[in-house]
Amino acid sequence: IWVEARGAQVNNVFTAIGERGTLAEDVVISAASQFVAWCESRTSVEEHLADQRMVPLVMAGAGSFTTVPLTRHGWTNIEVIAAFTGRRIRVHDLGDQRFRLSLTEPAVGDRLEA
Repeated sequence: IWVEARGAQVNNVFTAIGERGTLAEDVVISAASQFVAWCESRTSVEEHLADQRMVPLVMAGAGSFTTVPLTRHGWTNIEVIAAFTGRRIRVHDLGDQRFRLSLTEPAVGDRLEA
């Protein structure tokens, strides 16, 4: 099952795959539950899309977006981006399991390579 939430600037996708012995209704409920949980979070992207939005954020040089708690992959991505670019992504806790990710300004004297 594929559920797509289309927005003005970004699309969020929620999926569920059935397995032998799993009712089709349970597969649909799984995808729908993911979608509803994200809608109730009032964030711009879900946790799996958040880590994919980090590189464009760094490439753009500025910006921010909101998301639910990051996955371990998301936290790793923040560290990898910092190691390769020298740029840091800051995670601001907005409460209610909502977070804003933003690009920090480089420190004075930092040399950033393209």
